[in-house]
Amino acid sequence: MTRAILRARFIQGLQAYEQANGPLTGIAQPERRAAFVEQLIDSARRTEYFEHLLNRPGELTVSDPTTSAFNPLRAAIVQERLGNRDEAFWLVFLFVHFGKHRRSGWRLIADIYGRLQAGPLWSWHAVTADVRAFRDWLKDNVDTIKGLEPRRGFGNHRKYESLGAWSEKGTGAVVASYVDWVGTAGHDARITQITAGSTTPAEGFDALYDSVRTVRRFGRTGAFDYCSTLAKIGFAAIEPSAAFLAGATGPLEGARLLLCQPGQTLATATLEALLSPLRVELDIGFDVLEDALCNWQKSPSEFRPFRG
Repeated sequence: MTRAILRARFIQGLQAYEQANGPLTGIAQPERRAAFVEQLIDSARRTEYFEHLLNRPGELTVSDPTTSAFNPLRAAIVQERLGNRDEAFWLVFLFVHFGKHRRSGWRLIADIYGRLQAGPLWSWHAVTADVRAFRDWLKDNVDTIKGLEPRRGFGNHRKYESLGAWSEKGTGAVVASYVDWVGTAGHDARITQITAGSTTPAEGFDALYDSVRTVRRFGRTGAFDYCSTLAKIGFAAIEPSAAFLAGATGPLEGARLLLCQPGQTLATATLEALLSPLRVELDIGFDVLEDALCNWQKSPSEFRPFRG
């Protein structure tokens, strides 16, 4: 969908919301409204990118970390369609944990997943067979990875993470925690177990979100990104029921900026309740609204695209 079509839809949706619920204080100024609309457009188009991936996941080379075609999301879709469900979910985890760096792209994931092109992949099977071996390999190679050009780095959502192999907060600990969380039966069994009592996609999202938050260093952002990604690429029949502002930083600040009067502080539950009809009028998912709020609050009066 073109930016012009989305822009017209979002402008109309904001007007409809305000007619029914009162003015949105944070975008009373035209430049703020324009900036917020553009962030909504960017976030919606990022979701459309997932639809594009599903329609055109690419050739098998997208799963090969030694090639420039490597893309963990495309690789996950390819592996899932080949019946390799655990490998597909593992690639989603790597995508969420490392993210896409604004300069080095997917290379950090490729370096680690591909063992720096010096051995078999650190596939789901290889890592779960010997987590200690994975952490030892990471310890032995972390300096090499850090010295590569372009400089390797985590994506924006994971910018405070580290490559530490044996530290309590490093990648080694995160991987070990994720392996423990999934368990020996594999991803499908684990997710089925977690969502068994859910009767709607929203309940399923809530249950999985609450569970995967226990993975080390995932917290609110990692859990929301993991569950949202699984939903967007059809790996799990779930969808967010809210923006999950509790524990958030950027999205919560964006919601407050949009909805609160000057000097006013609204409870997180109140903000969530106000966002629900806004999402309906804009005809978007909570994942799109959450992403737009997060990026808009960084520059509320001037649209700036944010990547990574």
